[in-house]
Amino acid sequence: MARISRTRAHTIEENVRTLLAILALAALPAALLAPWPEWAPRWPAVVIGLGAWGLFAAGYWERHVAPLAHIPPARPVTILPDIVPATRSGVSGDVIKNFRWTFAARDGQSVEMTLEVALSSERYQAVRAEPRRPAGNWAHYAATDMPELDSLAAGFYRLHLGREWSSLDQAGNVLNFTQACIRYVPDGESAPAAEWPRYPIETLMDEAGDCEDDVILAAAALKRLGFEVALLYYSGHCALGVAGAEGLPGEFVVDARTRLKYFYGETTDEGWRLGEVPDRYRGRQPDMIEPVHRVMAPKSS
Repeated sequence: MARISRTRAHTIEENVRTLLAILALAALPAALLAPWPEWAPRWPAVVIGLGAWGLFAAGYWERHVAPLAHIPPARPVTILPDIVPATRSGVSGDVIKNFRWTFAARDGQSVEMTLEVALSSERYQAVRAEPRRPAGNWAHYAATDMPELDSLAAGFYRLHLGREWSSLDQAGNVLNFTQACIRYVPDGESAPAAEWPRYPIETLMDEAGDCEDDVILAAAALKRLGFEVALLYYSGHCALGVAGAEGLPGEFVVDARTRLKYFYGETTDEGWRLGEVPDRYRGRQPDMIEPVHRVMAPKSS
C-alpha cells in the first residue's frame, strides 16, 4: 500500500503561512497608530480594526499555537489510561534489535530514544509461514499475543516513565518510532506476496514494511499500553487511529458504531504528528475502521 511523504513543499507552505500571519498581526496596530486624516474619525477604525485583529489572533492561536502546547487528554474518553503493561519474566530471543530515534515532544523538547528488543527467530519463521488474511481482518496481527510485544510495550513504558508527557506525546512517540525505525518497502519488494500484512515480529525482524505493517506494529504496542486503537482503511492506504477525547489538537474520524474519535496517525514517513492528516485524506471518512479489540492468545497447533 501507499507511502505518504511529508514533503518539503508542505513544510515551506506552513512556514509561509506563519510568516504572513505574523506580518498581519504586526501591520494592523502599526496602521492604526500612523498619522490619520483630520476629516476622518479615528475611533471607528480603531474599534473595528482591533476587533478584527483580536479575532484573527484568537483564531490563529487556536489553530496553530495551542496544538503545540503540552495538553493532557480529557476524561473519561482519554488516549491513555494509567496502565502498567503486563510483562513476562524470562522473555528471551536469539536476535537482538536496537532501535534509535529522536522524538520532539509538544513542549518543544527533543529526546534521543533507544529501545532494545529480543526476538525469537523460530517464532518469526513460524508466523512467516502462515497464510495471510484479507484487508479488513488485519487487526488479528496486532492483537495476537507474543512475548516480544509485551516486551516492546514494557520498553516504551520505561521510556515514558518519569517524563511529564501527556498521553498524546506518549502515543506520538510510538508513532515516531515506526516512522523513523521501520524502512518503507512495498510488499512486492520484501515479502512473499504482493499484499502481505506482517505480524509485528516480522516487521521488527525485517526492520521494513509498508503502510499496514507500520500501523499493525504501532497498534500492537499502543494496545498493550492501554490505548484504544484501530486500523483506518483508505483506498490503497492504511493509517493508524488512536482514540482520544474531544478538544485534543489534531484531526480525527468518528466510528459510527462506537462514537469513538480516532485521531489519524501517518506511519510511513517522518514528521507527521498524531492528528495531522495528509491533504489527500483530509476531511474524508475511511472506507473501513477496524478496531483492535483485545489481545488474544495464538491458536495452539
